[in-house]
Amino acid sequence: MKFLLSIAFAAGLLVLERPIIFSETFTEGARVSPETVTLKPGEYVWEPERAPEGPLLIVASVTEQVAYVYRNGIGIARSSVSTGRLGHPTPIGVFTILEKEVHHTSSIYKGAEMPYMERVTWGGIALHAGDLPGYPDSHGCVRLPLEFSKLLFGVTMKGATVIIVDQHSAPAETVHPGFFFTQRARRASQLLLASLNGILINRPAVQCP
Repeated sequence: MKFLLSIAFAAGLLVLERPIIFSETFTEGARVSPETVTLKPGEYVWEPERAPEGPLLIVASVTEQVAYVYRNGIGIARSSVSTGRLGHPTPIGVFTILEKEVHHTSSIYKGAEMPYMERVTWGGIALHAGDLPGYPDSHGCVRLPLEFSKLLFGVTMKGATVIIVDQHSAPAETVHPGFFFTQRARRASQLLLASLNGILINRPAVQCP
């Protein structure tokens, strides 16, 4: 019987149109109290009711391994993350969400599953659900707990601003979120200048809706 099962399994492999991709490991995630100071791997805080409407800003700290979400300049969420491992650093800078896809399969990393993918570069960097071992372990992406990535996906839009920093003591000390939401910023001409850790980063102006 075992021999017949082995033959059937092998025959099944031959008719597959693409190679078998083993299931990815995802950290499910655990919602915790807003009073929680230090988030453990997989933990997140979600308080969208604090600001039901307004433009969204995401700040991901490589140093803290935490992502912060602001709406209309008010913090509504934060989550543990896993950024790029040694040799595959997560890029630092100011980005926008270029593309969103609920069920995404990587064309770079051998068909790896990346649920709730929110692309920030055309070179393969994105926010998506993944494994959070408690330290930087990705190939450059920002991994999120599965449940948090689903919630975040539901409130973001293409064009939303994502800032990735390597030090983050407080959002206002990194880049003041209010800057992105002013009428003046909406009419800003060509360049958005953001100073992150003393480094001047130039990029095209964020197009606010």
